[in-house]
Amino acid sequence: MKRVMIDIETLGKNPGCVILSIGAVQFGDERKGEWFYEKISIDDCTRNGLVIDESTLRWWGEQSQAARSEAFSGKQFLNSALYNLKAWIGDGAQVWGNGAAFDLGILRAAYIKFGINDPWTYSKERCYRTLRDLCPTGMDFSYEDDTFQLVDAPEWYKNGTGKHNALYDAALQSKKAEGMLRGMGCWE
Repeated sequence: MKRVMIDIETLGKNPGCVILSIGAVQFGDERKGEWFYEKISIDDCTRNGLVIDESTLRWWGEQSQAARSEAFSGKQFLNSALYNLKAWIGDGAQVWGNGAAFDLGILRAAYIKFGINDPWTYSKERCYRTLRDLCPTGMDFSYEDDTFQLVDAPEWYKNGTGKHNALYDAALQSKKAEGMLRGMGCWE
C-alpha cells in the first residue's frame, strides 16, 4: 500500500491560512524515500484570500534564521503546488498528517478554494499525532536520530536544516510512523 506523510508550514493554525511550504514523503513500500517539496509564495496566498495569523507570525520570529529563511523564500503559486502534489500522490494512497485537522485539513480547504479535488479520500486519511500518542513509551524515535533517507535528497536536506521545514519534518514523521507501526505489529 502506498503511504504518504505530509507536513506543511503555515502562517496560521486554521483552514484558510497562508501555506508556506508542503513536504511529503512516501514510506513503507518499494518507493520509500521518494519525496515532494514545494515552497509557496506568500503574496500569491494572500492575493487568493488566505490569511496570516499574527500569533503564528510572531512564533516564526522566534525560530532559527535557517528555518525562517527556508520557510519564507517560496515562489510557487499555491494552485500549481496543489496540482503538483496531487499528481505526485496519485490514486489510492493512504495519506498521513500530523494532526487530524491540521496538515490535511488546511490542504483540503486550499484544494476546495481552488476548485481542485484533493488527491485522497477521507477514508484514507491517517493521523500521525494519534499514532504517536497511542504508541507505548520507548517505541518512538528521538528527534535527534538521523534523518529518514530520501531518494536523491537535496543538499540542504543532507546538511540537516532541522525543525520547521516541511520536507524534513515529513521525513522524520515517516521514519517514526513506520517504526511505531512495525513495533506494534500493525504493518502488513
